[in-house]
Amino acid sequence: MAETLLKRILFTCRHEFSWPRRTPNGSYYQVCLQCGTKYRYDWSTMRRGARIDSAEDVEPAPGLALKPVRNCGGRHGWHPRERRLRVNVPVLYRCLDSAEWFHGQTENISRSGLLFSAEKLLPLETELEMIFEMPEEICGVSEGNVLCRGRVARTESDGVRQQLAAAIADYEFIPKDKAAGM
Repeated sequence: MAETLLKRILFTCRHEFSWPRRTPNGSYYQVCLQCGTKYRYDWSTMRRGARIDSAEDVEPAPGLALKPVRNCGGRHGWHPRERRLRVNVPVLYRCLDSAEWFHGQTENISRSGLLFSAEKLLPLETELEMIFEMPEEICGVSEGNVLCRGRVARTESDGVRQQLAAAIADYEFIPKDKAAGM
């Protein structure tokens, strides 16, 4: 009994979660980057759910294609916006393979991307890199810096304020000292 309790205390993972991933049936899950454990993820509440023990729940069956998320070809093209998580942290961004970083401030993050105020607007479809602190509600740990790659999906400017909306394609967690050096 004491040995089991000691193992639980000493060998408990301090989960650090990936960006939510999509299963073949359209549901979402997250993987702990430390121990590999998978958990269901609900974008409507932005909460992690029960642990997933079966590989069939997340691995695609051979020849099975993902269901489309949206069907805009039908008569009803309107869909409600994705749920947004309000996040106000600094963001660094740049064109892919550029040396010059620009500063911004995140406004919200959703399943599809990030909206932030921008020091400089970039043209639509520009590939870019962004560094910011991932919200604890998504990754499960505070101060989880992430380097994201994506593209500019939307820009807005009213003469006073400039905003970029970026669709995130890929990401990786990075050490805080590396993020500070950029």
